[in-house]
Amino acid sequence: MVRMDETLNAVEIGYCIGESYWYKGIASEAFKAVIKFLFEEVGCNRIFARHDINNPNSGKVMQKSGLQYEGTLIEAGRNNTGVCDVVVYGITRKMYLGK
Repeated sequence: MVRMDETLNAVEIGYCIGESYWYKGIASEAFKAVIKFLFEEVGCNRIFARHDINNPNSGKVMQKSGLQYEGTLIEAGRNNTGVCDVVVYGITRKMYLGK
């Protein structure tokens, strides 16, 4: 978890995985388990995540985990080269239960 907004009952999730583990489905599987726990056990209303626009594979993990594209925030993040645009994905409890 990166941060929680108790007034909205929302959680931002972040993840980082070593390159030798990329493309094996590990991050998606783990993210799905965290989503299930947060909705079914904790009772969260909203889960979201964001990634550097230059890392579209992270967005694929979010999509595979059930999150939907919400938008791109211009110059809203920072990476190792400076300020960057950030892509946001999210899912609500209603969306999750409707699956």
